[in-house]
Amino acid sequence: MDFVKLELDGQIGIVTLNHPPINALNIQTYNELSKTFQIINENKNVRVAVLRAEGKIFIAGNDVNDLSGIENKHDYLEYYQHLLDCVQTIHNCRVPVIVALSGASVGVGLSLISSCDLIIASERAKVSIPEINIGLVGPGIEPSRLVPHKVVRYLGLTGEQLSASELKHYGGILDVVPEESLMKYVLKIAKSIEKKSPLAVEHWKQYLNKIDVYSKIDDDSTLRTLNIFEEKDTKEALKAFLEKREPVFKGSR
Repeated sequence: MDFVKLELDGQIGIVTLNHPPINALNIQTYNELSKTFQIINENKNVRVAVLRAEGKIFIAGNDVNDLSGIENKHDYLEYYQHLLDCVQTIHNCRVPVIVALSGASVGVGLSLISSCDLIIASERAKVSIPEINIGLVGPGIEPSRLVPHKVVRYLGLTGEQLSASELKHYGGILDVVPEESLMKYVLKIAKSIEKKSPLAVEHWKQYLNKIDVYSKIDDDSTLRTLNIFEEKDTKEALKAFLEKREPVFKGSR
């Protein structure tokens, strides 16, 4: 695989995303992440997984260059299926998944980490749902696992960011630690889980997923994006983002 690496530390599976320069997600990275977590599911020696990323940005959301090249609703739905499969595979992973959140995680990146079991962040971590800035509808259900619904409204309607300390304030992450201590802290939690009964841990994971109020994977945002994907304002928003200028919206279809 080109952009995702799986390493074993005892019975801990460490998954590293490295798609320079900003870890933007495209069909290939979605498929590689899905395949990696399928490998973890099939390896009964793995008792807990860690998701981390190289670089200054954890996940920069969908690759806007890919999105701008999609011409119609049918192609967008095909693209979205890879995204959905990836998020579902990680959410339904047989073992707990701990996120070592370093840097920004935005849009679908926030959706992805929200679908994991535990999140520990470095002091420079931050999250946002910036799809409004490119004329699209972003995820709403998964981020509601991390922050109250009214805060999700704020993130979605403004595209603004929340810092790691704000995420901890809302209860979305376990702790905030210095960058240099992040993996040490994450592995400490992972090793604690590693020592527990693997069968009990798996059943706990299944049980917690079952009672999760937000266990439904968010597909309504995609249907709403489909309603506006081929509109002039949406195309203008994507074009303006790539050209690094302010969009000129007509407010019409």
